[in-house]
Amino acid sequence: MPLDHDFWNDGLYFQSTAPWAIEPNVRAGIHCVLILSRVQEEYQLIAQELARAVGWGFAHYERFSVSIKYISQRIAQLGSESNNKTVEDVEIDHIDQLNLGRLSRRDNLRVIRKELRLRQSLHGTLMEEWDPHTNIPTNGEVDAALEDVVLDDTLDDGEDANKDWMTDNEDGEDSQGDDSRESGDGDVAQAQENKIQADTAINGNEE
Repeated sequence: MPLDHDFWNDGLYFQSTAPWAIEPNVRAGIHCVLILSRVQEEYQLIAQELARAVGWGFAHYERFSVSIKYISQRIAQLGSESNNKTVEDVEIDHIDQLNLGRLSRRDNLRVIRKELRLRQSLHGTLMEEWDPHTNIPTNGEVDAALEDVVLDDTLDDGEDANKDWMTDNEDGEDSQGDDSRESGDGDVAQAQENKIQADTAINGNEE
């Protein structure tokens, strides 16, 4: 159920005696479930954006490699004399149309290739800097300081609940729980005493 559902916002659906209205723990639990759902949604969106960014990084680096390889082939064609071809015999492409002053076509390509190699190196460094941040392991620990800030700002975790809000049923349950604990302690003591008696009897039979 999303946070903007009418159940949470419409007064007609609100009941003053319902558990979510009087029980701090229930209210805190509902808030935590809704926050967890929203956090999971945001985490999925961040993961998608991260995957797109990393994919773009690899594609951009590969594009540099392809362009550098193409320019190197063009430089080889313009500088080759074994095939009896002149510079005019090599077809002009979009890179040759870039005006870099009075440089020849071959020098023009060499300048562009050098710049592309520099840009590729810088981009590779950027990808290496991304690597530690794209593989973040989760240790399962809770940031107590962050939790306090979030709960104090927007939520109620039930820790500061007024004792007068507690119902008689809760007091009864607490009393019953104390009685159960006392009974459990008595059972443990009795079991220990029985074990001692049994060990004594076994030792006597062995003698």
